[in-house]
Amino acid sequence: MALLQNNYTQWLAVGLLLGVGFLEPLLWLLGLVGIGYFLYLALETEVKARTKLIGAGLAWTIKYLCSLLWFWSAYPIDWLAVELGGIQIALIFAYWFTASLWLGFGGVYVVGISLLLKRFGSLTKTYLYILMPLLWVSGELFGSIAFSVITFGPGSTITPAFSFGYVGYLVGEHNLFLQLSQFGGVYFLSMVAVAIPVTFLLIKKVQKTAPVLLVALFLYGTGFLFSPATDTTYSEAHYVITIDTQFDVKELRDRNNAGVNEELNKAVASALEFEPDYIILPEDSRLFDQNSSVGTAKARFQLEFNNPQVILIDSGRYNQPGVEGSYLQTFIYDGDNPVGRVQKRYLVPQGEYMPTLYVNTLSLLGYGHIVDRVSQSISFRVGTESDQSVLSDQTPGVLFCFESVNPLGVREIMNERSSVPFIAHPISHAWFHEPQQLWSQLDTMLQIQAIWNGQYIISSGGHVAGALYTPEGSIIQPQTIASGDGWTIRESYIPKQ
Repeated sequence: MALLQNNYTQWLAVGLLLGVGFLEPLLWLLGLVGIGYFLYLALETEVKARTKLIGAGLAWTIKYLCSLLWFWSAYPIDWLAVELGGIQIALIFAYWFTASLWLGFGGVYVVGISLLLKRFGSLTKTYLYILMPLLWVSGELFGSIAFSVITFGPGSTITPAFSFGYVGYLVGEHNLFLQLSQFGGVYFLSMVAVAIPVTFLLIKKVQKTAPVLLVALFLYGTGFLFSPATDTTYSEAHYVITIDTQFDVKELRDRNNAGVNEELNKAVASALEFEPDYIILPEDSRLFDQNSSVGTAKARFQLEFNNPQVILIDSGRYNQPGVEGSYLQTFIYDGDNPVGRVQKRYLVPQGEYMPTLYVNTLSLLGYGHIVDRVSQSISFRVGTESDQSVLSDQTPGVLFCFESVNPLGVREIMNERSSVPFIAHPISHAWFHEPQQLWSQLDTMLQIQAIWNGQYIISSGGHVAGALYTPEGSIIQPQTIASGDGWTIRESYIPKQ
């Protein structure tokens, strides 16, 4: 008990409570306890403002350390064209810890603004509690922006898109609360997550232990009683085939590898035999040569596969003449119709570009030669041609890998296009080794975006199995209909809207 009376120890306990639900989704309710504990320390205790600010930063940093623990699934790093040796452990730790630290500034923001409002706005504790759901969400956004500023580099923008660790994803584990995401996505769910402990703290009568425990058990238990509905009765549907791949990572380094290319062609040929409406390949599959002329790449495909009348979504690296770095770009084949091409609009520093701060730091430490070699593999830039309004009406919206961590990812597509048949989500997790924690969090992110935007989202994965996310919030595993050496073909039926 004496230990828990230490201010920083209490903030550390808050951080663990906030983060444990990201390690084990079944423990999501402890995150709400952590929010209540955070509010109590921030608004009720009489300690120096500096202590509260440092403690809040500590708590939120720990929360993000838990949420981003999947960084370690990248070890050993075998997807780069350079052997890193023992330094890779230090690199992963540096990315993991510093990313959590930058995001943790959001906690400092929440406490700092509340102290300012209390001092200069003369707001009572009651009003501060009422404002806290909005203040908390703005703090999460602030942390994401701080992260993008400090990890800024050639392939980045200043954005609040990186949303790992948002408490809204915790209450998204509750099947009933998940449905509330239709009112504002994870932002609204974060407000709900904070509003629940705020309610407990404002109503003095429920400060007794027994009622609080009973209500908490009721909240937790109802999450298991309901599951998202899935409508399987529809008159017309899009027949969609997704191809998941598990090609050897070292072979993928060499995109002229005859074995990989041959197997990918076999997978596409097999998929075409089922006469689907759509075929979706994992991100960066490079079935089409993005750097050759569009007409040549299309003609070669038509000649080899007998001019199929299908919409096929491929993506790969595109090097624009005179521009340093590469763009990740789609090549959307649509039979005799024009090819659709859009570029990836959001990149993450984990494996798509090197942040300037990190490059300079490693160079000062004597690792400039490694920076130069790594930069050759991860030198992507934000696309200059990312507007999807140029795509045809029958073409799905395209949500690239890790663009799903942007809560507005699908919404941006819908703002550009009044309607889409569905959202195609090509992904590749070749960076990682069975990152179960990452997959769980990404599932929740996609569920919330599907509900909020009323869209079906279907993923096709490299080194991860694709899935179908419905507007009702359910996750459907597509049926396997064929497989080969390093590839699996799955089919789904998506209702026409």
